[in-house]
Amino acid sequence: MSKGLLRVCAVRLVFVAIIFGQTTIVGAQVFDPPTAQSNGGVQQAGGPAGTPQSGAVEQTGWGVPMPKITMPKITMPKITMPSMDAVTGPIKSGFSKVSSGTKKALEGTKEMFSFGKNKTTSTTRPVANPQNRPSFWHRLLVRNPEPQVPRTVGEFMSQSRLDP
Repeated sequence: MSKGLLRVCAVRLVFVAIIFGQTTIVGAQVFDPPTAQSNGGVQQAGGPAGTPQSGAVEQTGWGVPMPKITMPKITMPKITMPSMDAVTGPIKSGFSKVSSGTKKALEGTKEMFSFGKNKTTSTTRPVANPQNRPSFWHRLLVRNPEPQVPRTVGEFMSQSRLDP
């Protein structure tokens, strides 16, 4: 057997011995032989536990008073919710500052790029001439011719040089 197993067995044996030893002590009562009584054999019980009675039976026991246990009083903290204006007020003011700053920046950009044009012409968009532009189906179905690229080395070398 290993040392660890021996230790566990020894601890269990000691534990069992303590338990059996306590149960026999706790349940014991001492009886004295009966004595002749002058009041006709009737005995009145009285007095605190653990003190000898004035009779044939003596009570034995732990005699340990149990402590009085009181639970502490627990109070829950009170939580109050802030008003919605207090919560959304900073967000609203921040949003209004950002939007007004953005509007000012946009107006400044429009003025910067107007180049002397009057304001009515700068806001209108130029409209493309629809007659010069092919239709949607024509653009979708008809392919533009691909540019001719050199296919051989001779064709590549015969191209004109690019001047940088």
